[in-house]
Amino acid sequence: MSLESRSSRINGLAIFAAAAFALGVAAIMALDRIGAPAGLVRAIGPVLALIGVTVFGLGARNADLGSFIAASRRISPFYGGLSGVAVAAGVALCLYPDFASLSNPPLLGVLIGMALGATVFGPLLRRFGATSLADVIATRFSGSPLRLISGTVIWATAALTALAGFEIAVLATQALITTSRAWAEAIVASVLILSVAPGGLTGVISTAAASAGAIAMITLLGFASGWRVGLSPPDWHAALEPASFAPAAPKLVATTVALAGFFAFEPAAVASRDASAAVRAGFVAIVLGLSVAGLTGAALWAFPVDFAAGDLNPVAASLTGAATLAAAMALARLGVHGSSRAFGVALADPPKPFPTLASVRLARMRAAQLLVVVGCAACDSGGLIEARTSLIVAMALSLAVTTPLVALALIPRVGPLSASFGMLCALAAVAALVRTAPTTQAPEAAVLFEAALMAAAVAYVAGALASLFAPRRRRAPTPGAFDLFADVSV
Repeated sequence: MSLESRSSRINGLAIFAAAAFALGVAAIMALDRIGAPAGLVRAIGPVLALIGVTVFGLGARNADLGSFIAASRRISPFYGGLSGVAVAAGVALCLYPDFASLSNPPLLGVLIGMALGATVFGPLLRRFGATSLADVIATRFSGSPLRLISGTVIWATAALTALAGFEIAVLATQALITTSRAWAEAIVASVLILSVAPGGLTGVISTAAASAGAIAMITLLGFASGWRVGLSPPDWHAALEPASFAPAAPKLVATTVALAGFFAFEPAAVASRDASAAVRAGFVAIVLGLSVAGLTGAALWAFPVDFAAGDLNPVAASLTGAATLAAAMALARLGVHGSSRAFGVALADPPKPFPTLASVRLARMRAAQLLVVVGCAACDSGGLIEARTSLIVAMALSLAVTTPLVALALIPRVGPLSASFGMLCALAAVAALVRTAPTTQAPEAAVLFEAALMAAAVAYVAGALASLFAPRRRRAPTPGAFDLFADVSV
């Protein structure tokens, strides 16, 4: 199928999805007007959202590695930007579930970090030729224990991210569709695996783009309708005022770096045709994201947190639930897919790019995704960790281990030996911090990011200095000009 045909098909699906969702919204409002049961009205929006992402995920099914791992590098900047908006909404939903404290972590740092991740860090990854952070590490440190260590950390980061989105989605499903926690977990788990496993990254991005479209429509409708449920909006001006963070500049910087290097903002970039297209996708995400955030702030009363409130407008609850599920599931899908790519691919002109058959590799990745979804359901059922804490720990792990390793990997003279020395120094720094830190209570998110940034800085500086005395003996492995994951059809 030619690129033009694929583009027309994607555009057709997007138009159909927008029309179908608009009809669903109209049906919700009509049923409320004619006096349909409030429970039915409240459930239609979330059900519509779950069905929509399932259909998009199944429609993206494929059987080739290029589409599964990198969406064949054919995602347009507009759809890539839309997918980034949905993921950013999911991250914000987990970090600030009740808008109680926009200073922990600092909202300004979160916003700047998202923007840098989408427009700088992601495009740099695309320029390298990688499809994930794990690919960079696997390429430069192939055959080293660092690849196993980093792969384990990346897997944990992705699994914790998936769990955060999963738990938020289960809460919304339980409140609006079924009162049974077990049934809510089963519904979310089924939809999650059906929207990720068939298409891989192609499905992740297409469903996230569709989710962002739904979120934008709901936000605009809420702003226009002026639903009010008695919630007080947060002080956005104070939260975004740089002067208020002057005494806590290290926390602001740490939060910015934690978000910028977080893997959640990779997909749109790695699925772009080239680095310039990745930059355009990032700017599209910023513009659309700020527009949606502005409407959300202006119509905050349309987005209540307590879905179970008895006096809540059923239409508002239904559409708010749909938006919540769309954002949470976008984040969860990204984590599930990322877990299957944790150990990456060595891209430096291997004798055989993929020694294992593509069908076997796809089966393994899909099995890994299924195991993570089952694990999320088990952790949620056992109440192991709450969504916000799960995402914060994931970001801290990524900042402390993955970010410095990727930064070191991009220095040609840094080899496995000097990188390992840097990580050992970081481990010693973390041990010293743990001994001196108070153990009476868990650290705040910003404090945890600050400690992770300190460890990352130690790892980077120590590894870079060590490379001056023990440089890489051979030329640094670098991906060839031919892109294994690009769609070359015309």
